[in-house]
Amino acid sequence: MWNPDTQLQEHAQRYAAAHDGRHPYTDAWPWAEAIVAWHDQQSDQSRQMPHLEPEERSLVVAGVAESLRLEMARGHALGDIPLCQLHYELMTWLWLGKDFPAPGEVGWPAPSGPHADQWQALMDLVRTDPARGRVITRAVRETLRGLSNYGGHRPHLPGAAYRELMDHRFRTRSFDVVSLAEVAPTLGLPAPVADPGWYTGVVGLVTEKAA
Repeated sequence: MWNPDTQLQEHAQRYAAAHDGRHPYTDAWPWAEAIVAWHDQQSDQSRQMPHLEPEERSLVVAGVAESLRLEMARGHALGDIPLCQLHYELMTWLWLGKDFPAPGEVGWPAPSGPHADQWQALMDLVRTDPARGRVITRAVRETLRGLSNYGGHRPHLPGAAYRELMDHRFRTRSFDVVSLAEVAPTLGLPAPVADPGWYTGVVGLVTEKAA
């Protein structure tokens, strides 16, 4: 049973043991940078995207990386994270969820690694200036919502391949979901996934078997 008071630290320990001591936030960071860079290039950004000061962009990257980390702790390999729920994750933990730990508490420990300072800067803002913290959280949500909408069009899955893949997915697991790996060709990153066969036919995708 999922327990927010223990899940993050237990997942981080397991992840580090399987990934040369790295914290999951460390591996989420390049994805967050790529996602925010992609969103910056979109001409049809959501009208709900708040105005950001230039120095706040790094906080949005930190929030996207934390969203990925929180989803990974639910048992997803990075590439298998469902886009449809990713954009709600940080907002739920920070503002909407009941009885969730606060950042820095035992149940929501800070990450270790090279990007821990950016995580701390975001959470310090949330603590000291909640109004601005909500703006950054909304920017994270809209960035990830835009990626989810983009992924929903299956940009790297031609018609014939789409039909074959859907047949495979429903035959083997009886469901379909758009995950981060399906937009990885746009982001320019190889995707760690549990089952590379789940993505057969996605053009330009390079998969790695997740540890």
